Amino acid sequence: MKEIIDILREHAHTYPRMQPQDAVKLVYQSEWGVGHLIQDLDRAKEYLREELLQCEGESKIEYIGNGFIRYYLGNTGIDSDLLVELMSKSASHYQGSQERFLLKLDTLRKVCAEGHFHFSLQELELYLEQYAAKQYPMVSHSDIYRNTYHPHYRVLREEYVHTR
Repeated sequence: MKEIIDILREHAHTYPRMQPQDAVKLVYQSEWGVGHLIQDLDRAKEYLREELLQCEGESKIEYIGNGFIRYYLGNTGIDSDLLVELMSKSASHYQGSQERFLLKLDTLRKVCAEGHFHFSLQELELYLEQYAAKQYPMVSHSDIYRNTYHPHYRVLREEYVHTR
């Protein structure tokens, strides 16, 4: 669990306005990756092409644990067909574990209790209670995170992208 501790601390520092739901999204992605298989490749390509037109700034790669990265689109010039193929391969490559996911959520609680986030442990516990009642679905970024950081990325397996 040391890996996820370091990742959570780093993200808390890099994205101080992240909310409990954003931290849970990070944990979810570090365990499950994309979280679902891409059903309609043509639709995924079209959506990606539209999103690429909106992206500004530099591209970057963030390691999120368990062999997954967030590949930020930025000014990459990457071919959308290739990226969708990598997304599809990443989604089919790995099956996460509910047990490990729940352990990572416990680790999130501990990192939060250490005071690394700008939200309280009480706020996190309230969110996690509601999240568990929904049976731990994939979640979107919070409005605060989206409006502050404008995240445009795709979750990929690290081995598909030269990261080092």
